[in-house]
Amino acid sequence: MKSYPLRSDKKWDHSIIDTSFVVEKDVFIELANQVIELNKTNLSKALGGGLDGTTCSIEFGSYSSSVTYKFWTPDYKPKERGLAYFLTLCRRLIEIADLDPKEIL
Repeated sequence: MKSYPLRSDKKWDHSIIDTSFVVEKDVFIELANQVIELNKTNLSKALGGGLDGTTCSIEFGSYSSSVTYKFWTPDYKPKERGLAYFLTLCRRLIEIADLDPKEIL
């Protein structure tokens, strides 16, 4: 998991997170199966942007070939933007890393 503030402002230094961790095989398989469902995301509804907020991304694949889903502030109107599933998966990944979704999202 990686988290970086938009600018190198000292006020946001506490939000810099770069964590790697090991998950059990069954958890990994569960996540892999859930990530596959992201291809059903309606990109024309999901895309958007703003001047502030959070950009969340989920990347999967191998070292040399991967797919990334990256959305601006997925907790902003997630149902209307079709990002409810993406947001749920983000929260799950954050919890697996033993972090607090409320502090990150």
